[in-house]
Amino acid sequence: MKNGIKNSWQWYFKLCLLLTLLVPVTIGVNATATRPLNYEAPSVTQTGQTSSSASFAWGAVSEATGYEVKYVRRQNNYTSPVMSTGNTDITVSQLQWGTYKFYFRAVFEGGVSDYVIIDDLIIL
Repeated sequence: MKNGIKNSWQWYFKLCLLLTLLVPVTIGVNATATRPLNYEAPSVTQTGQTSSSASFAWGAVSEATGYEVKYVRRQNNYTSPVMSTGNTDITVSQLQWGTYKFYFRAVFEGGVSDYVIIDDLIIL
C-alpha cells in the first residue's frame, strides 16, 4: 500500500511538472513583434517666425499616420491642446509674447514616437 501511494505521488508530480512546462506553449504565447518597440520621431526644423506665430517643417516619417504638436508657454506654464495634422509642416499662430517650448511626435497605428522638443523659442 505504501509503495502504491508513493508511486501515485511520483506519477502526479511528473504530470504536474509536464503540464507546467507545456502550458505556455499550448495557450498561444506569441513573441513575434509586428511593430518596432521604438517609433521613429520626426526631424523638425523651424522655418519661420513673426511677432505672433512660428512655423515648423519636418520630413515624412515612414509608416506614420500623422503628427502631433503642442507647446508650453514658460511665463504662465500654459500647455496648448494637442494639434493633430497629416501634413509635414505647421504654422502655430496667435502666440503671445514669451518663451515657448514646442513638442512634436509622429503617430503610428500601434503607438507614438518620443517627442522632439524645440526649446526656448522667443516671441517678441
